Amino acid sequence: MTTTIPTRKLPPDVIWEILSHLAAPQAGTGTDVESYTENPHPVPWELALIDRAWRECALQSRGLWTKIHVGYYRYTADALVRLEVQLRRCGTNLLDVTLANDKLFKVLQDSPALLASCCRWETLRLLLEDSYSTVEFDFTEGNFESLRRLEIFCTFASDSAEDIPEFPDISNTPNLSELILTDSEFECISPNVTLDWEQITHLRVFFDSPDAFYDTAPTASNLVELALHIHLPDNDDTTASAVAVFPRLKRLYVHEADWLNFLRAPALRELTCRASRLRPLIYFTFRSKIMGLLRTLILTGFDDSREALSKLMDVFSGLTKLAVMDCRFPGSEPAWETPFYLFSGLNAVPNNIGVRPCPQLEAFVYSCFVAPSEDMEAFFEMVKTRICSAERKEGEEGERCLRYVRYFWGINPYPERSSYEEEVRDLRAGGLDIELTQSGLDAFDEITRGWLGDREEEEGADEDEKEGYGEEEDVDSEEEEEEESD
Repeated sequence: MTTTIPTRKLPPDVIWEILSHLAAPQAGTGTDVESYTENPHPVPWELALIDRAWRECALQSRGLWTKIHVGYYRYTADALVRLEVQLRRCGTNLLDVTLANDKLFKVLQDSPALLASCCRWETLRLLLEDSYSTVEFDFTEGNFESLRRLEIFCTFASDSAEDIPEFPDISNTPNLSELILTDSEFECISPNVTLDWEQITHLRVFFDSPDAFYDTAPTASNLVELALHIHLPDNDDTTASAVAVFPRLKRLYVHEADWLNFLRAPALRELTCRASRLRPLIYFTFRSKIMGLLRTLILTGFDDSREALSKLMDVFSGLTKLAVMDCRFPGSEPAWETPFYLFSGLNAVPNNIGVRPCPQLEAFVYSCFVAPSEDMEAFFEMVKTRICSAERKEGEEGERCLRYVRYFWGINPYPERSSYEEEVRDLRAGGLDIELTQSGLDAFDEITRGWLGDREEEEGADEDEKEGYGEEEDVDSEEEEEEESD
């Protein structure tokens, strides 16, 4: 028999747990994470109305109020009062601020408390629908010493950066290190910004021309993570007239493999590449001198021959993590997939010159549209040659065993209770973390982004706040009256 407990009678520690999980997500780090741009549901405001116990928990949980979102809607007096109440309830915590208003300067004029709080802004997200909004936000009017991450999205149509007014000087941000200037799909050309590029360590950017890239690259020498897209004219053959060197770059995402012709990264360890082809990949790694040093390779679309894919496995001998999505080989049947050659090329058996492909490989993820039976057989054969066994032990000849495997597909799943189910059970019994799932692209993206460390672990309530629960018995009466009026 199920016992139902009314929400009004829940103990405070349960209420605290609920509030902490329903709070807006933490701002991401890195460059390849989807930004938190939607208007968050005002959870603290809504749940605080259940009863007094919920209200007290919400009021004493400072961290629940740190997500400030100024939306596109017209601001009223009540909305401004609510904004100022929320700012007070944040205490002295750092803030995650999203300004998605078509008249940014008017919001700051109408709410002096918001501008006064800029010294506590850790993340600032500007969503610009109107090109005139870019020139109305002035960083020189406030103290932005705590600002660590700045995201600027110009959602209005533009064919080049010349159509976007130059963004105001943002050099008054001494601790800014993460700069996001386009969306994760690289649909919006980045605005021109003025700042000390040497302080930037994480950058996602869409340049409207190679010249714009070359103008910025020499001064961005401290980048450790870069997500890059460059717009090329239709008559451009993508031949690089110059090469930019990023000496400290560890993680790189390029929207197309041809962009690799424009840069070198001798310290690179993790590479994500779309529309991949063998020649630019090998040329880039050879010129950067990282052929045996690259540890993580994520290919989202490989548009080359079967032989090229096998060659790729031989070249990147130092890989510990490999993820491949959507192999496309010219003339193959079916035309959109031929993963059989990938799995065969990864078998941990010496090739004709005695070299084992990717001997250090520990994690493998594959995503496809269909999963034919012959591909599944090649997949399991490959996995069995790479797991630890009596014949193959960890550390022999400098090799490692496969420990983590994921296989995703869209349609044509293998039937339940088939021979594959028994294969999976046997592999798990041997200690392999393996999952075969009919899923979409989201699962592939979630895993590979986790590899790159682009998502911080979501933690519960801060222990310092939790210990302080119950200390503030008296709630400011003025705040109570303002919230009730809202």
